[in-house]
Amino acid sequence: MDRINLVVVGYGMGAWHCDRVKAVPEVNLYGVCDIEAAKREKAAKDRGAIKLYATMDEVWADKNADLVVLALPHSMHESACVAAAKAKKHIIMEKPFCMTVKEADSMIQAAKRNKVMLTISHNRRWDLDYLMVKQQVDAGLLGLPFVIESRVHGYGGPRGWRQFRKFGGSILYDWGAHMVDQILQIRKYPKIESVYGDFQYRIWNSEVENNARATIRFADKTIALVEISQTAQIRAPRWFVMGDKGTLIQEAQHSFTPNGIKVKTKIAGLTVDLTPEPLKAVVTDFYRNVVAHLKTGAALLVKPEEARVSTSILEAAVKSAKTGNVVRL
Repeated sequence: MDRINLVVVGYGMGAWHCDRVKAVPEVNLYGVCDIEAAKREKAAKDRGAIKLYATMDEVWADKNADLVVLALPHSMHESACVAAAKAKKHIIMEKPFCMTVKEADSMIQAAKRNKVMLTISHNRRWDLDYLMVKQQVDAGLLGLPFVIESRVHGYGGPRGWRQFRKFGGSILYDWGAHMVDQILQIRKYPKIESVYGDFQYRIWNSEVENNARATIRFADKTIALVEISQTAQIRAPRWFVMGDKGTLIQEAQHSFTPNGIKVKTKIAGLTVDLTPEPLKAVVTDFYRNVVAHLKTGAALLVKPEEARVSTSILEAAVKSAKTGNVVRL
């Protein structure tokens, strides 16, 4: 490949991808696919001379389309991914990867069988709040982190298709997919023992949970808590981490820019404000990695097998929330 022809499928979140790939000259925004005519018209107005597709089948049939971003309702991820793989398209999945481990296995197998790339847009691996926490853990500042609490709080009900279960609407899958991925990156994928989920349906009249918690217990008896809320009028800290050498609290919400973020850390009874060394947090590195993988075989930064682990946790949390029981993995 000289330039990689990219088609973005779904011009909602897909517009975000269109903006980012402009910084990667090896990727050519070749087209946009959306079933809604108004969104196709908007894409043409926003992006200029690109191909427009009314159906995914039109994309699969276009031999000039090399790579697709699938930015679709969550319930469609598995079927669209398998169809794209059969059409020999390389694939960037929007998160969450999918809804179940069974779907994850189907997607991974389809990509391998058809010899196409499959990766996941975990752009939150480039959030500075997360990178700062990971930096302190990797440096050994906290010792072994035995409690990791990660929260994203806001106030306001779900919108669009995310209000409906049939489309895969779920704040746990929406934000929690990122948060679980970040925690697993921090802990470097330890063996998981169990998951406990709790969903609350408050304030907003929707089918989807408005407050979701998932507690993950690892085999070494350390735990992680993920909490996403649409009902929090006052936000809790973004991160709270206790280790056997120190405790860390990170007040800032997710951000791709520094914004003066500091990490307040307590070590051996002494509280210090840390402004970590400047961190490289360039989300377009994700696309540059995709290019490197397709052109030179470089290892993917975000591997589907990693997303499968995250999916197993999310699926277990949903099952636990329904039954009220801990789910063992």
